Amino acid sequence: MRTTFINWAKRMLLHVLVYALAFELLASLGAVQANSAPMDILPAGAMKPTQQGTDGHITLTPLGTYATGVFDGGASEIVAYDAATQRAFSVNATDATIDMIDISDPTAPTLISQIDVTPYGAIANSVDVYDGVLVAAIENEDKQANGSAVFFNTEGEFIA
Repeated sequence: MRTTFINWAKRMLLHVLVYALAFELLASLGAVQANSAPMDILPAGAMKPTQQGTDGHITLTPLGTYATGVFDGGASEIVAYDAATQRAFSVNATDATIDMIDISDPTAPTLISQIDVTPYGAIANSVDVYDGVLVAAIENEDKQANGSAVFFNTEGEFIA
């Protein structure tokens, strides 16, 4: 019961953070005024601003979705986006992989391939990408021991 609540709380926090970041991005682009009326919290998914109502709220509509086929598990957790390749990299704890997802057509995200992280430890806990380099925080098989940071290129090839 406690684990279910913690997972639910993590998802809700992630949703709030995503919408807060989206609001800041829209504010930086001039689409909304910073510190204006709060945004409504909507279901997760790729969103785009469609209009700003007279009440100061922004209406968001999904562009597309990507489903891993796993329900209520760790199949798509932390996501990093690489603008150069138009790919999203997602931690998939269920498969112990990093999913490489093509989002060049945001209405139809498509799995390109998966990076198996088991040669480097148990599962990936986090992922980020910058300037063509993907880094993953890999959990040790012994959860009490230190994990490692493993580097790949955006094609999924091991660097270090």
